[in-house]
Amino acid sequence: MGKALLAQYDRGRPRIIEFNYDGSPTDYGDLGYQAIGSGDIFARATLMGQDTHDLTLDQATILGYMTVQKAIELAALGLNFPIDVWTLSMRDGSPKVERLGDSQKKALSDAVAAISEAQRAVLLSHPSH
Repeated sequence: MGKALLAQYDRGRPRIIEFNYDGSPTDYGDLGYQAIGSGDIFARATLMGQDTHDLTLDQATILGYMTVQKAIELAALGLNFPIDVWTLSMRDGSPKVERLGDSQKKALSDAVAAISEAQRAVLLSHPSH
């Protein structure tokens, strides 16, 4: 058996459960993120130090897209474009799962490009020593 990752709402609280090779569960809900698979180390490195708990769904979706895009760009084995994006949210007291369409994924890609450009501008604005 391989690893599996489950996102769910339990009593109104989001949870992220990883099922390990032996079937034992690990709850990452308090951490706020987890990654599995060939790009997991790249994803965790991107997310490390990020406070994900107070992000809106839109902000978390951008961060997730950026994380997967960076893992692909770092040539993780078995990862490639296009990125498939699903969200899990609470709406009217019930969980809602949604698969993002092409126009939504294009907006995510544009947001990630804008973040990268802003990071570059900040770095270039500091004088060299």
